[in-house]
Amino acid sequence: MTLNGTNSSDRTSPIMSYQWTQTGGQAVSISNPNTAKATFRAPSVAAGGRALTFMLTVTDQTGLKSTDTCIVNLTYINQPPVADVGPDQTVSPWSIVTLDGSKSTDPEGSALTYRWEQMGGPEVALSQSNVAQPTFVAPESATGSTSLTFRLTVADSYGLLSRKTCLVNVTTMSTGPSAVVGSSLTVTGGRVATLDGSGSSDAGSVLSSFLWHQTGGSPVTLSDPAAFMPTFTAPKSGADPNPLAFMLIVTDQDGLTSRATQSVKVNYAMPDLVGKWTSFSYTSNAIAGTLQVSNTGSANMSGGRNTGVVFYLSTDGITTSKILSTQTIGGLSVGQSQTLQFKYSGLSLDGQYIVAVIDSGSAIGEANETNNVARVLIQ
Repeated sequence: MTLNGTNSSDRTSPIMSYQWTQTGGQAVSISNPNTAKATFRAPSVAAGGRALTFMLTVTDQTGLKSTDTCIVNLTYINQPPVADVGPDQTVSPWSIVTLDGSKSTDPEGSALTYRWEQMGGPEVALSQSNVAQPTFVAPESATGSTSLTFRLTVADSYGLLSRKTCLVNVTTMSTGPSAVVGSSLTVTGGRVATLDGSGSSDAGSVLSSFLWHQTGGSPVTLSDPAAFMPTFTAPKSGADPNPLAFMLIVTDQDGLTSRATQSVKVNYAMPDLVGKWTSFSYTSNAIAGTLQVSNTGSANMSGGRNTGVVFYLSTDGITTSKILSTQTIGGLSVGQSQTLQFKYSGLSLDGQYIVAVIDSGSAIGEANETNNVARVLIQ
């Protein structure tokens, strides 16, 4: 959810700061509460819904404050069920096999309906297709091995659906392959991560193919989906806040398959450079001011890297066409600040703005690229 205070204004002085606070309802965590636009993740609510209230306080250059409040009404939304088919199976021909969807759940506790479908392999007859645990007789194959694929679709009482597939390997030759992946990973956004399927094996046969594909999280590109250990570059920011999820499917030379999943949590911790004019004076066509640049993000500037701040003269506080000076700030750690002294002399400056653009060349990857401008009115 987004709280939007961009329509806040001051006729005589620019707004220098924003502060969002929650004043009522179930507590939520506000992201970027010191910006015009702040966000929060809406909590789940019961059927009756719930109201949250927030207050925005804005402060202008002279220190005067103004407040306003808003209400966010949360309505009940039914969550979809979660299908669960249990682990893949390896069985012998003519054995009775039980498919198991009994661990499927619904967040609201709704009664579930089941539908099983065979998606691959020699056709078999299910005892029932609309129960949680149907059975069938495993077929015999002329080659000694075969693989069957089944899909379970569960529906809640509101009609929302969830699907999951499972494999049943039927063999007299080996126990089938075993897909093995590395433990869950944590990687910093923008860094390279490596998936690891090198522990996969087959005791009675030879692995003939590897195939990785992504099943969840913000999309990434694998270096080689058919490799034992493909790599990818983690996104710097995620449209999907959930961990990245990948599935490895291995197949042996008998055509039997096995699957395993690997999870990668992306740490989107990044620096965030914000500027604030702490002093400003204008006398006899001479300007003198102090700009404080702070790293309000959750990570240090990578490698202590420097970046530039460009000071512009602007007629409206938005257009940045005339450059007055350029300065450099050093690599700021989390919570660290640096002050820059600005001076300029010129005629007919009244009513114009000095606009400082921090990291003007976008050399630093930041958590918020929209709060890098600090304006002050010349008067």
